[in-house]
Amino acid sequence: MANPHDVRVVTCLTADEFFSMQTMADSEGMTQSAFIRHLLRLEARRRAMAQVSEQQRLHAIEEPAQVVRSGGAGT
Repeated sequence: MANPHDVRVVTCLTADEFFSMQTMADSEGMTQSAFIRHLLRLEARRRAMAQVSEQQRLHAIEEPAQVVRSGGAGT
């Protein structure tokens, strides 16, 4: 029985897409729903890793900030 918090999603696939997904799910020993959830998790992980990599790349090329002191009283 499905979790009451699960959301059912209807997806339209071409016949080729459906048979490809069905074949891949079978070869992985997964249900079609489990396989699609697996693909979603893989893509989410890939995007998160790309975002972290981009942040690290930007951090690596940052130049140190210069401290600028404004001339106050007595200067």
